[in-house]
Amino acid sequence: MRDLQRIPKVLKALERLWEKYPDQRLGQLVANVVSFEGTGDTQFSKIFNTEDDKLIELINKEFISVLQERVKRLAALRTDLRALKYEGKAAPADEVRLKQIEHELQACESELADIEVETPISQAIDDLTVQLLNKKGNKDV
Repeated sequence: MRDLQRIPKVLKALERLWEKYPDQRLGQLVANVVSFEGTGDTQFSKIFNTEDDKLIELINKEFISVLQERVKRLAALRTDLRALKYEGKAAPADEVRLKQIEHELQACESELADIEVETPISQAIDDLTVQLLNKKGNKDV
């Protein structure tokens, strides 16, 4: 008999990802996740033969990818707003937006808290911010 503990793990991973793609049907979501694997099998064969631990891995990989894209956009906005603040050109609305961005970045980090990733998301955010600053030449921000 298969391990019953896998069921809540699969459902939690699926729930997290499905919330990011609410317009997709369940079958569509699962088919898309499994098709990312890139083997030559048919869609049905891939879905049917994919083990639960592999499905969790694929779902989490896609979930992390979605959040990484969100983090990149937020980090770029944060960098721009910090540059305005540093230059003394930030409007009150910019200060509010900067706080919102910080809150959204923390939300991303908490969403990933129960998924094992090689680099903590906060470190990835900081690394990305440094890269963006170096590209813009704003090393003092």
